[in-house]
Amino acid sequence: MLILMLSFAFYLFATWKRHFLYIGLIFQIAYLIMRGLQLGRLPLVGPHDTITFLSASVVAFSIPFNVVLKRHQFQGIIAVMGSVFTAFALASKQHNAPLPPVLRTLWFESHVVLAFLSYALFWNSCCIRCPFLERTG
Repeated sequence: MLILMLSFAFYLFATWKRHFLYIGLIFQIAYLIMRGLQLGRLPLVGPHDTITFLSASVVAFSIPFNVVLKRHQFQGIIAVMGSVFTAFALASKQHNAPLPPVLRTLWFESHVVLAFLSYALFWNSCCIRCPFLERTG
């Protein structure tokens, strides 16, 4: 849990410097890997794991846009979203019980991963367009 707290702190510092966003993402990915090894499965069940994965996905998908756009405003929005999602994950209870047999399928794991990756892309597209709508509105 300490690694996830460090990730939260680095996401907050990323509103100031871009490099902290990448460090926070590395910590969050390390936490997800350690959690997966501890559980013996993908950590995608329960609010704690899914929100952590969503936060890491949002930040990971923002990297190419961050490089191309080079706007501090976009980076700040993503950093705030990453820290908010990570704060919700920290407040959520971990689900450590084994999966029922019906959920131990490739379909379930791929479905959850792809759904949250699409949510992350949606958040990034919203963060890119919101400043544009604010200027033209």
